[in-house]
Amino acid sequence: MQTKTSHIIVGSFFLILLAGLFFFVIWLKNDPSYQEAFYKIYFQHSVKGLNLGDNVLFQGVPIGRVHAISLDKTDLNRVKVIIKVDQEIDLNSAMTAVIEMKSLTGGMLIEILSEEKKGDILYKASHPDQAAIMASQSSYLQNISQQVPSILKKINHEETHKRA
Repeated sequence: MQTKTSHIIVGSFFLILLAGLFFFVIWLKNDPSYQEAFYKIYFQHSVKGLNLGDNVLFQGVPIGRVHAISLDKTDLNRVKVIIKVDQEIDLNSAMTAVIEMKSLTGGMLIEILSEEKKGDILYKASHPDQAAIMASQSSYLQNISQQVPSILKKINHEETHKRA
């Protein structure tokens, strides 16, 4: 009889501990001291390789993650990316977003670039539908890859004229 009682006590203790752990995780997830702000970025080029959850960096430091990626319904030539950034970080209108490679093996991330000038602080939306729009630009690698076909065409054109 005493063995059965000890099993009930140990089982009850385990269930209480498990329930406490569950409520602790829920409480930690809803911690009001850590909140994120949403921002929209429209890219005029492919975002191939960029995935949900990829890092958003500022000065090389992670400040957020990619929350959503979709085509812009009003202009199918644009891609809408929504990012979540730590709400304590002030992003301003002079900053621009660029998609960069994580490493040589692939993968992408968003780098926030800042110029010397300060712009107006962007609205920190608590919901993606209310997100402020941040400017974007092409990365150096994208600019080079877009110019390669025209450079090759010029070289080919010059070679054909030299032969003639």
